[in-house]
Amino acid sequence: MSDDWAKEIAEKIKSTDPQKILDPKSAQIAKFAEDARKEAANILFKLFTSKVDAICNQIEKSERGGSFLGFFRKRTPSVITYNVDSDITFRFQMRESYGTRLRVDYQRGSLPLLKVDVATYELIEGNYLPIFRDSGAIAGAQIWQEKQSERKHPELIARLFLILSGAAVEEKFKIKDSVSWVYEEDNRRFTEESAQKILENFIALA
Repeated sequence: MSDDWAKEIAEKIKSTDPQKILDPKSAQIAKFAEDARKEAANILFKLFTSKVDAICNQIEKSERGGSFLGFFRKRTPSVITYNVDSDITFRFQMRESYGTRLRVDYQRGSLPLLKVDVATYELIEGNYLPIFRDSGAIAGAQIWQEKQSERKHPELIARLFLILSGAAVEEKFKIKDSVSWVYEEDNRRFTEESAQKILENFIALA
């Protein structure tokens, strides 16, 4: 019986064309997914950092008072700052993951902290493997807020997925037009307005 089984498997192997190349469409999407994964953090972080920069510019303007001499005044440290940490590991959903973190600090009151973690690889059976799900998700993100002075556990306020549109890839769209960050629970798009609301609530925490 085992000889028959082995013969059957051997026939299947022989019938497989060793020269057969990967389906061009699958190869194209896999390559595009890898390129989009490299841009995943930048695409999401830009929604936050552009808003923080706008706030800082307004604070600077009001401190200068609009006068010519204001340009020569010593700049005070910004009340709201951000920095990006690359190539770090953290827990995403139930797995250890590899990715990038945006940290936004607000130097007022209880010193609220906003963290945006973008995971592009997950630890699966001892190896970091790229996120590539049936839903089209090629990266994930978690947005956390906490009050540093209270030393409490951070609060998860949103979980997102970066969704790749196969149709957009076929139409040869650019990466930023072929992917979108969406909320995990209902696939609503995460937009500039979404980031604004989170920053407003974050600042109100102080």
